[in-house]
Amino acid sequence: MQFFLAVALGMALAAPAAAHEGPMKPAGGEEKAPMKMAMDDAAVRPPRPPVGELTVLRMHLTQSEYLHVLIHPFPILGMALAVPLLLFALAVRSRGAKEAGLVLIMLAASGALATVKLGQKAYDRVYNGIELESQQWADVHMERAEDAQWAFYLTGLLAVLALAAGRRRPAWDKPATLAAASGALLCSALGGWIAHAGGQIRHSEFRLGPPVHDAKPMQESHGSNKH
Repeated sequence: MQFFLAVALGMALAAPAAAHEGPMKPAGGEEKAPMKMAMDDAAVRPPRPPVGELTVLRMHLTQSEYLHVLIHPFPILGMALAVPLLLFALAVRSRGAKEAGLVLIMLAASGALATVKLGQKAYDRVYNGIELESQQWADVHMERAEDAQWAFYLTGLLAVLALAAGRRRPAWDKPATLAAASGALLCSALGGWIAHAGGQIRHSEFRLGPPVHDAKPMQESHGSNKH
């Protein structure tokens, strides 16, 4: 379900913005009915050939904004799932469960790096096709991600150290594992905070207005990172 939701959101991001124009008026000043306009346009334009779903998917997999939406849940869920796994491993003294939790943290940290880089690459393309309030939320979303990404990387480093401690320094095993679990808990909360702003960009039904404070426009402050 998570995959199909991400696919649907990615397709929404990749879709071109629809233009909303007023009704056209002929030379006589009479407005043309929307149905008549659609019929006239259909008569002029050749029918569009059908496109296979796999072809569309391959096209989307080359788009940064689609990939960003596709993978962004992984860093959050990976960190969140690692916490109970590590606590369980410490409770039952399971080395295998502990190492699985630490590896999951490292993968989630790597996923955070990929998510941020894809978001930076897609920023301009998305930003230029949305209205002002959505642009404000996009700036907040990017600012939060760029500020909080270091917590993910530090937690990933803690996981590496905890993994090494479990094999070479048994006395440091439990403290290092608890430190990694604490970092993962913090990262899952930060990930939700970042994603909350991201959800406001395309989903106006979630909004109660613009952000409380305006972030500095990313196009001005970090323009070199978006290309």
